[in-house]
Order: sequence, then C-alpha cells, then structure tokens
Amino acid sequence: MSVLPAIGITMGDPAGVGPEIIIKAFADETLHQICTPVVLGDLQAIRDRMEATGRKLLLNRVDRTSEAKGTVGAMDILAFSQVEGSILPGHPTLDGGRAMVAYISEAVRLIRSGCMEAMVTCPINKALMHQAGYHYEGHTQLIAHLTGAKDYVMMLAGDKLRVSLATIHVPLREVASVLKEETVLSTIRVTCDALKRDFGCPNPRLAVSALNPHGGESGLFGKERKRSSSRR
Repeated sequence: MSVLPAIGITMGDPAGVGPEIIIKAFADETLHQICTPVVLGDLQAIRDRMEATGRKLLLNRVDRTSEAKGTVGAMDILAFSQVEGSILPGHPTLDGGRAMVAYISEAVRLIRSGCMEAMVTCPINKALMHQAGYHYEGHTQLIAHLTGAKDYVMMLAGDKLRVSLATIHVPLREVASVLKEETVLSTIRVTCDALKRDFGCPNPRLAVSALNPHGGESGLFGKERKRSSSRR
C-alpha cells in the first residue's frame, strides 16, 4: 500500500476565511484519498468556526506530522498558536498576525526537514502582517526569504493556462516604472525551467503579454515598448 504524501495546510489569519475553508475542505472525503492533510493553525479558531457553520469534525491535536492519522471525519492539527480572547471573524488582531506568519514559517521548516512534502496556504491579511512586524508583500516573498530563494516566480496555474507574474503586489500606477527587461527575462527563465521540471512540458511555449493594450500601437497607447526597443 502506497504512503500518501503529508500536506501542510496553513490556516492564514485566524479571523479570516481560512478556518472555514479548511473545515469545508475536510468535509470532502476525497481529501484523505489523495494526501494526509495536517493543519497548522489555531484550535480555538477551528472550534469557533465549526460551531458557527454547524459542521462537525473530530479535532486531533498532534505534536508532529508523524502522529497524523488522516482519518475521514477528523482533522489533524498542529496548534502553533493560541490566540488570546475571542476570535471574531473580520476583526483581525496583532496576535493573529503573528500567528499566521508562524504557521507559514513552521510549514516551510517541516518541509525542509522532510516531515512534509508540500504546503497549501489559506489567505493572509498582508496589512496585518506588516503591523505585526513582518514587512513582506505576501506569501511569495516570505517563503522566498525563509528558503533563501533568489530567483522565484508566482504562477497562477490551471489545467490549460499557466500565468507567471513579472510584478507581484505592486500598485497598478507603479507597474510601468518597476518593470525591467531583466525582470521579464528572469521570469521567463524560471517559468521555462519549472514547466520542464515540474509540469512535464519538455518543449514549453511561452507568450509574453504586452504592458499596454495592443502592444502600445506604435505609441498610441503608451511609448514604453518603443523606448525599450530603442535601448536594445
């Protein structure tokens, strides 16, 4: 019998939508057919949200991933936080901000130590992360810092289309000024390597979206492309 991979699920902001998403995911029996899911989060947040949604799951607190049973109808949880006071959905706290970063950091540590094969992340409150003293734009930059990755890309992947982003979490008005040729080239290289290595595409085909509609139309909708061409 094959051993299912252990997948860590980080809860995100305890006052956010993460706990409810996790509860609904565990209500689907197929989850346990594909992996051994382990939640990194807050027990009280899960209990409160189960009561609010009327869903019932047996909560199994574990101290290490090897203790996870992966039983249908139960949730194995590594409780890396115990947020003080009541957790009100939509009312984030600094304790919750510190906790959501702790879940991600612990998940990365467990993966790097061989205790888990991968992680799935629930939404975080980026403004709250900054208020808690962690000045990263989001999951991508935080995980890159924790792993020491220098070349990394955020990819939105579907069955037929995969989109890699040359800029991440940048105000729209600043995109043109921060977008550089070397950034686009690096994104292409990282994406191409990932498609070959991780997605089984030996000869990937990549298209690069224009910054402006219709590629600028000879300067009618922006002159960035013309200026970049003149520098080559």
